[in-house]
Amino acid sequence: MGTIITNAGVSDDAAIHQAPPGEEAPPGNGGSLWAKLAFFIAVPIAFWFIAFFFIKTPIFRKHFDQDWISASSPVYTARNVNCEIVVYGDSSAITGVDPEVVQKMTHLKTCNIAQSKGALVVLGTGGLDVYLRNNQRPKYLVIQFAGPNFYKPTSWADSPGFMEGIVPLIRYFPKRDLISLLPRHPEVITGVLTYAFLAGPESVWKSRHSPLKIAGSPETPINVHFVRTEPAYSSCKQQADGDRIFHKPDPAFISGLRERYSKLADHLIIDVAPDTECDQRVPYLRAHLGGLDNTLQQYPVTLFNDGYTHYAPAGSLRLSQELANQINSYHAPEQNSLANVATHPVVPGSQR
Repeated sequence: MGTIITNAGVSDDAAIHQAPPGEEAPPGNGGSLWAKLAFFIAVPIAFWFIAFFFIKTPIFRKHFDQDWISASSPVYTARNVNCEIVVYGDSSAITGVDPEVVQKMTHLKTCNIAQSKGALVVLGTGGLDVYLRNNQRPKYLVIQFAGPNFYKPTSWADSPGFMEGIVPLIRYFPKRDLISLLPRHPEVITGVLTYAFLAGPESVWKSRHSPLKIAGSPETPINVHFVRTEPAYSSCKQQADGDRIFHKPDPAFISGLRERYSKLADHLIIDVAPDTECDQRVPYLRAHLGGLDNTLQQYPVTLFNDGYTHYAPAGSLRLSQELANQINSYHAPEQNSLANVATHPVVPGSQR
């Protein structure tokens, strides 16, 4: 034991911890802790900014974009393509409407500018608004959604693919739009990092879907249509809804679309995408879908290869032909009757 503190000063034990005369006491470790803390904060921020700018580069767009994000992007850069028929909607329109088939049957220049549900959840109909601002008024504007997607999203939980909307937001919208989302959606931070360094590059090494024709051609300058390479279903046991959450269709959403966009095209067509014969929710959907230009059909399961409204090639052909016939009924009834006779039997097993 050391000596007790006396009137003379400090005890022996305390004295051995004091610096010898003329020497400074060793610095504490407080400064190094702050340095480490700053390092651990700065590194993720730096990586996020690297990811942010990497996603915007042409190299990333060309080599690393996933198919759904590639499909959601052309609408933002389309200027003066001036299509007479513009097809907009969700992934049911991407996989279902082939503008080349529609154009061949209607003799009207056709573009497919549909977007994935992830893009619609984040951006709403912002992509359609951008296209309409940068191009001439179309003769026909077709808006097609799957039945449960006729509603206004209020949560990004509605679609796990929200990066399908964040990537176009990064590339084509002012930075303040993205920054304003961060307080309400901090998942953007991890989403950007994951997409830039994991999910995007991973898509290069995995087999991709059939090639996207987003560059278009002189005949169809914007064509985001593609079908997945998986084989068509053969029974309902193979099929399941791709969406995790089912939403009741909202007639007010449909009437809002009609009120807003009927002024921006000569003819506005709002259609519900054909569903599968396996979907037991169809009677409920039909009861709550109003104000549309078609009725909810049920196609044979053999016309699908992914979920309830992603179509195999034969399903896409049938849907495209039926849309062309619908448009022809507005401007050329006699042409429509001939098209029905000539084209509908092309799809084997498609009659119901």
